[in-house]
Amino acid sequence: MIRRAQVSPFMIIGLLLFFFFVIILSNQDAVVQRAQRPQELSSASDVRIYVESCLQKTAQEALLENGRQGGYFLLPEYATTNLTENVPYYKEGGVLLIPTDQTIAGEVGKYVDALLDICLGDFEPFRKQGQEISFQPPQTAALLTRDGTLQLVTTLSVSITKKEKTTTLQEFTVDVDVTQSYENLHLARTIVETMEGSDVCVTCFAEQAQQAKVFVGILPNSNQTTLFELRDDNYTFDNKPYYLRFGVKHE
Repeated sequence: MIRRAQVSPFMIIGLLLFFFFVIILSNQDAVVQRAQRPQELSSASDVRIYVESCLQKTAQEALLENGRQGGYFLLPEYATTNLTENVPYYKEGGVLLIPTDQTIAGEVGKYVDALLDICLGDFEPFRKQGQEISFQPPQTAALLTRDGTLQLVTTLSVSITKKEKTTTLQEFTVDVDVTQSYENLHLARTIVETMEGSDVCVTCFAEQAQQAKVFVGILPNSNQTTLFELRDDNYTFDNKPYYLRFGVKHE
């Protein structure tokens, strides 16, 4: 005679307890994983804030420093050669050479790519916290929007490694207000476009300069050149006023 297998109440209770503990352990693992994610995101988020802060600072420096060279990071072909601080020609032989707004934006991008690393400081604050960080040389695209904002999109490809976990950040974007900088550039255009030979039409731009509260310095040069220096004390960075310097070479 064959006996049928019987399942005792104790076996049923044991199985139920087993599955109950499995469910609890699974939920604990999920909770731990969720708790770890914010910390990882916070680390990457801190790096992003750090980089974008440096981008903002370096872009502001670019506007100030480039202004001393007529808005250029590297002087163009048509520029003075005999000065302590050479400047670009905005007009030569009757030909207008004033840079476009977008050209000025591109020069800011060049400055950022060349000097951003100084501000980043090899990510030393993060390395001190035990994070390994590697990054590629920056490549910045600069776009001037219609509302007077300079948008910088920088590809840097930053890899952050901590406890054998790596996070990579590719792009960083900042917006820089360049309204005052471009107002000075537009004033320079008025000055250059209203000149007749070596004659400067002061009345043609005096009201515009007064409204903008910009001082216009004019210095005739022996090399058939008139030099201009626009100083805007209302536009400062690190307590330094903004200057826009350029020259006009006569026929």
